[in-house]
Amino acid sequence: MANSARFAEIALPLPIDQLFTYSLTDELRGMALPGCRAYVPFRNRLMTGVITGLTDTCPVSNPKPVLDVLENEPILDQTLLKLTRWISEYYLCAWGEAIKTALPSGLLNEAEQTVTLIRESPPEVIENLRRSAPQQALMLAKIAEHQSIPISKLKRQLKGREMFGPLRGLEARGFIEFTVGKPATDPGVKYETWVKLKTSPEDAQEMVPKLARRASKQASCINLLVNHDGKLTVDQLRHLGHIERRVIRDLVAKDLVEIYDVEAIRDPYSDYTVDPADPL
Repeated sequence: MANSARFAEIALPLPIDQLFTYSLTDELRGMALPGCRAYVPFRNRLMTGVITGLTDTCPVSNPKPVLDVLENEPILDQTLLKLTRWISEYYLCAWGEAIKTALPSGLLNEAEQTVTLIRESPPEVIENLRRSAPQQALMLAKIAEHQSIPISKLKRQLKGREMFGPLRGLEARGFIEFTVGKPATDPGVKYETWVKLKTSPEDAQEMVPKLARRASKQASCINLLVNHDGKLTVDQLRHLGHIERRVIRDLVAKDLVEIYDVEAIRDPYSDYTVDPADPL
């Protein structure tokens, strides 16, 4: 049943014994139900929690918004919500942690936030920025190397530097945008990224000599694809020809290849060799 409450109380999988109140947009009010997972900002990260209640009052003056509700029907019914609440009180743990133990592994994973370059940033632009905002220039140079990079990876590369202030500055200047991948509903699903020729193998082969004069790695990538029915995974290209992602991105920009994700089928018996059965 739809609700008209303005706020949602959410339990997060943190060792903090309190609920967090978030505002609901008009669109999400009809979706938000106790027991549903919700996708919310928390400090400098994005988290998945569970809605435990709905209310028209809020203890803070400027609550952050719920970004999304991840299912149409609750994954925890009222009985399980009451049980996890009792567990948290009996064992003196946070309600969000008790809920996490009651759900399949992975359902309350953090979301991966990615920063993507949306404005050309040649070296002279970065150098000009360095004079007025050196931290922003440092981050812009790193992002420009990848075009798009998960914030967790950027944080490792910058070795603990303060990040979110400079990143918000770059966003305000129009250099970057933030995108967020929702946590997977099924933590066991794995995807492979494939690269596929956008032309026939014959037409692609004709482009190789011209590419080889200026971009030998791009030519090698096209050759590998031609010799493997026009498509290979990113991992296969790396293994067979030491082809890096930036080479693939350049070919995508030239409209010579396309990339797409395919669910990888896991075979638990792939490492086993089975002898053929004796004839009957």
